[in-house]
Amino acid sequence: MIRTLVVLSLLVLPLSAGAHPARSPVGQTLSVVSLPGGTAPRQSLQLNADGSARGFGGCNSFRTSYTRSDRSLRFGGLRATRRFCSGAISKAEQRFFRAIGNTEAYALVGHDGGLQLLDGKGAVLVTLQPQR
Repeated sequence: MIRTLVVLSLLVLPLSAGAHPARSPVGQTLSVVSLPGGTAPRQSLQLNADGSARGFGGCNSFRTSYTRSDRSLRFGGLRATRRFCSGAISKAEQRFFRAIGNTEAYALVGHDGGLQLLDGKGAVLVTLQPQR
């Protein structure tokens, strides 16, 4: 009986040792890697443990708040600096801010803290990965 338990525990150990839970995106600075219509350089989002969030839209820095439960994620009013930019960067920033405002859910991506912001139907609005 004791030999059987030892063998079973050795068989179970490698399976659990190889399974890595997804790392939380909270506290990390996440870079935008995919945004329908295209991204702008350095677009980012950081979710803080206190329910605040901040980031960079491509031209302007922003702050907001968020609430999260189970798979639900919603952002409060977004406040951004008012630096002028035009062209593709301005349009990408507007798309990013709109995606944040339309977020109703999220999905964790990979094991390193990646995050997808989703709309109410589950469509991906933006994909973010931890900055390296």
